Amino acid sequence: MVNDCAYVGETLLRYFPEEIETKHIKRTRGLWDKTFGIAWKILRTKADLYHVHYALQDSYITLKTKKEPVIVHAHGSDCRSALYDWKWGWIVRYDLKHASKVLLDAPDVLDDAKEHASDVECIPIPVDFELFSRQPIEENGELTIFSPYMRTIRGTDKLIRAFGEFERSHPNSKLVMVNSGDASLKRLIQNCKIKNIELIKPVSHEQMPALYEKADIVVSDLNIGYLSTCSLEAMAVGRPLIQYIKEGVYSYGSVPLVPPTIPIEPTAQGVLSGMEKLIDLSSRRKIAELQYLYVKEHNNPKKIVKRIMEVYEELL
Repeated sequence: MVNDCAYVGETLLRYFPEEIETKHIKRTRGLWDKTFGIAWKILRTKADLYHVHYALQDSYITLKTKKEPVIVHAHGSDCRSALYDWKWGWIVRYDLKHASKVLLDAPDVLDDAKEHASDVECIPIPVDFELFSRQPIEENGELTIFSPYMRTIRGTDKLIRAFGEFERSHPNSKLVMVNSGDASLKRLIQNCKIKNIELIKPVSHEQMPALYEKADIVVSDLNIGYLSTCSLEAMAVGRPLIQYIKEGVYSYGSVPLVPPTIPIEPTAQGVLSGMEKLIDLSSRRKIAELQYLYVKEHNNPKKIVKRIMEVYEELL
């Protein structure tokens, strides 16, 4: 297993059969480590199959060293933006074209990937239910809304504007957000005159469950339109999720797997309407139960690993 994305590779490896001998080649984002460093690690490794995350330089290096079969596991941004970027696009296209098989966990770019790869399979994001276990929803007198995102690409600006309106009529509400020191985010918070907000530093993956547990509502992607790792983890913990789902994005299988989210428009007003629908405790518990059952069924790591083992056998 080479590289990772949102701990997908790490979660998969945790559920691999014991008889499979594995090695996880990781890297940092440092210039040396993501170029010559990772190349040296890959060259020194001998394996029967290489499963590489991201259709970028890691996959390119693995393919160029003529190690095969090579599974390129794409995760969205590589096929959404990098694919058409003048600097990185040629690498992504090469990886998709020459991979033994392409796995993709971002259904919104399935058609884009198929234009350049002959064998693409959309596969769900695995959720580690041992780490992200369901917790009961209790009434605590304060409505805490948590968002794991601080990037504009995920629609954080819409959430800020929506909460600015929501807080005026619900003064006992609180917004908790992961903050990376984004100056534009702080200006937007000031412009929306938000009072009850807590900006926290990024935490490790192992610390994320505690953040979800403290929340009454989780707000995730408001732009792209499919369930990200954070969305699924929140559902696994049993927290009602507000998120935009793009029409038709979950119709890639033989049976449409449309997640039971609260339908909202990808606007600040849409987010506000979603918050209003979850003020009542019984409403939060009802939607959280449906979402938990969904993620337990479709993002079960044991089921996903079983399919990946079948893919391995097909290629070996």
